[in-house]
Amino acid sequence: MLETIRRVRDKGIAVVFISHSMPHVMEVSDRIQVLRLGTRVANISAGDTSMEELVGLMTGAVTRDTAPVKEDTL
Repeated sequence: MLETIRRVRDKGIAVVFISHSMPHVMEVSDRIQVLRLGTRVANISAGDTSMEELVGLMTGAVTRDTAPVKEDTL
């Protein structure tokens, strides 16, 4: 499935991939929309986040305001 998503994405076609598998999401995504209780809590570039931050956003443990800054973005 992930290879099919990559092939379609690489042709410039938008793909909506809904998953709780953060490794898969990070592997094929350019942008990530995070939902919590049916409300979007983040719209993030995949390169600007981590799996830990995504899980924290999904669970409510962190918000984008309280998430740690990635060292490579300083």
